[in-house]
Amino acid sequence: MSFKEHGGKNTGLVELNLAGEALWQSGPALQFDNGALLIADQLAFVMHGKSGELHLFDISSPEVRLLSKAKVLDAKNGQVWAPMALSGGKLVVRDQHELKCLDVENP
Repeated sequence: MSFKEHGGKNTGLVELNLAGEALWQSGPALQFDNGALLIADQLAFVMHGKSGELHLFDISSPEVRLLSKAKVLDAKNGQVWAPMALSGGKLVVRDQHELKCLDVENP
């Protein structure tokens, strides 16, 4: 997700248009170390690949906003790269040692 392997430097999360031009990027303050990404209903759920911290972004407009973040996995060995699953307002996340189901539906 950092695009470092593609020549980017400290870009963090990047949205590209169909021509490959960057529309926005989270920047150097939000690097996710190859964590999982899931997009649904104009929201992006992004898991930090080493810390187990889940970030929630509103991506409904060009001005992407970080809505919330929380440490949801212990990430004992720093390997939180498994895909996430979302169904019926429940988000399933896991690392090498634990599996959690989070209620992410709006009240």
